[in-house]
Amino acid sequence: CDLARWSRFLADYHPPADTTKHILLPSQYFFSAPPDSFDPATMPRILRFDRAVKAMPSLQRPKRLTIHCHDGQAREYLVKGGEDLRQDQRIEQMFSLMNSLPLARRSRLRTYSVVPLSMNVGMLDWVPNTVPLKMLLDQRMSASNPDLKSNLQMKYGAPPLTPDPDYFGVKPRHVVVHDFQSLQLLDPDTLDGLLVKCLSDICTSFQAFFHVRQNFATSLAQVSACSYILGIGDRHLDNFLVDRATGDPVTIDFGRSFGFATEFLPIPELIPFRLTPQLQTVLQPLPTKEVLRHDMIACMTALRNHR
Repeated sequence: CDLARWSRFLADYHPPADTTKHILLPSQYFFSAPPDSFDPATMPRILRFDRAVKAMPSLQRPKRLTIHCHDGQAREYLVKGGEDLRQDQRIEQMFSLMNSLPLARRSRLRTYSVVPLSMNVGMLDWVPNTVPLKMLLDQRMSASNPDLKSNLQMKYGAPPLTPDPDYFGVKPRHVVVHDFQSLQLLDPDTLDGLLVKCLSDICTSFQAFFHVRQNFATSLAQVSACSYILGIGDRHLDNFLVDRATGDPVTIDFGRSFGFATEFLPIPELIPFRLTPQLQTVLQPLPTKEVLRHDMIACMTALRNHR
């Protein structure tokens, strides 16, 4: 869609002749850096905003905005409305601090800048070369068995795939458990190892797959440990991105943090972090517990020693 539909000022923006009045690119200031390390004269300045804006398919319909800068680079941001991004900013700042701690292996917590503009509007760095984990699995499942998803919906209805908000409150527990177990066992050839197939698709050799798998395991262990410490919940498949080049998981959307998902949700999330069968299958034939234990212990030990 056209940017002018949302903001005529941004669509028609041109920098003034006086460079001291140019608008600096957001997300260039880091809370941990000393103030004298920033020189506005050398920072990228905004030349114009691309008029082509893409609306994303998620609930709040955020917009992907491209900003062209005086250094010749185009940078992409996700503009979100209807959410207070200050908490997301704090979580990313905490992740940045955790990345600075000495670990046995290089920290693989992927971070991005968050710029709250008000209490209900903000901007986030667009994370390039990534895809939501749910979309990645859906694409691979459709490629393996195009009729599987429609067959599941016909046989079990919408709840197992797209749960209604009242589904878990209305259905007895044994019905919910049965539905999900049936979904898991319906087509084991297609569902079993689905994430492994997704990661192998981005690799050109078995050596590359071993490298991607190691990246994924290390990142998963560190993300899980740090998310547990910060009480981050609501870790569904759309809140994980996967880097198509390295295999690193990138966690996003921290609206349910600092124990909110445990204490205030109608159905509290009691598990410390996500370690589903699909995630465990990625590490096979290696023992999942032993592979993740080392990195999680190293991460939590570093956090404890530098608290």
